[in-house]
Amino acid sequence: MQQRVVLFAISLQVTCIKWALDESFIAQTSEDKELRLWDPKTLETIFAFPKKQSILTTCDISTDSLYCLTGSSGGNNFGCELTLWDIRQQKVLSEFKGHNQGVSGCMFLPMHQEGKGLIASCAADSTVRIWDRETKDCVCLASLDGAGPLTSLTAYPDSSLLVSSFNQGIHLLSADFSNPHDPQIRRRLQY
Repeated sequence: MQQRVVLFAISLQVTCIKWALDESFIAQTSEDKELRLWDPKTLETIFAFPKKQSILTTCDISTDSLYCLTGSSGGNNFGCELTLWDIRQQKVLSEFKGHNQGVSGCMFLPMHQEGKGLIASCAADSTVRIWDRETKDCVCLASLDGAGPLTSLTAYPDSSLLVSSFNQGIHLLSADFSNPHDPQIRRRLQY
């Protein structure tokens, strides 16, 4: 006789899951427009944040496990935002708006600009954006013309970003903060 364990007892499609580095919780987004935190030991919901207006498509957890970042679906400037959540206070801290179509990838970046925390996002509008966590300003923007919808991204401490796309495979990008008044995202390679 087989035993089946149901980890996420929700009726809509799960869009992303991330495990906190300290293993204290799992963050999950889904078509129900909620960010849920799960206890990895008991597999029960710790907390469900208030619903957003659009489907949450992606998430990431800060390395200190104190914050969660989510990206939303949408179009024509409705939805399409990033939301920074405070895990301890269980509330929204801020929203980052600028994408014209649904956000498909987001992450806390391992690099900093003059000591400022940065986050990155990619979206179906073929853009990659780097944001200042404190001011909510988009400090860098790269438009990958012809790439079609961007599907995910990852970053390395050397300021490199890998971004996947529908039409042009994987792009290796480099964030250049050498001029603090004019940071750039440069395309280095395409696979």
